[in-house]
Amino acid sequence: MFELAFVPNVTLWVDPLGLAILLMSDDPTCVNGANARSRATGQRIVHYSELGNPRALADESDLYVYGHGSPGTIHYADPSGRFTGSTMSGQQLASSIQGAGFTGNRVHMTVCHGGTDPPGQPGGSIAQSVASATGATTIACVGDKMYDHPTIPGVTIAGPAGAMQPFTRRP
Repeated sequence: MFELAFVPNVTLWVDPLGLAILLMSDDPTCVNGANARSRATGQRIVHYSELGNPRALADESDLYVYGHGSPGTIHYADPSGRFTGSTMSGQQLASSIQGAGFTGNRVHMTVCHGGTDPPGQPGGSIAQSVASATGATTIACVGDKMYDHPTIPGVTIAGPAGAMQPFTRRP
């Protein structure tokens, strides 16, 4: 069975002026998912190559990260879907989004295992690193991959062995 998380107040999550999608991979799965989300919500897409711009994520209150992952790491895939070996840790992602001007209070990760700790590294998940560095509550999948919702365009869900969980700043 797939788990679906509902937001506590929909008016806080449907704000086209305060939401952005950060596309972290160029493969069709991520591009199509980000485009579907953008069409469904009106969110603008910011490509990872724009993270060097200090205004790319300025004035964004919520960030929706689309990418590939394994416990503790985001992986890049090229337009043909091949993984290139380029990776980013949660600390690097946090530093990059802060450098792009993000000062918001919510991050949603559509990244497989975005909330899963690497073996032997409690608190080492991508989501925990982002939450601790930015102070933004970060929602991510723990324990499984992410999938497109079978009937709702632009919505992703945790796989059957996973669950979406919130992460907050840790000292």
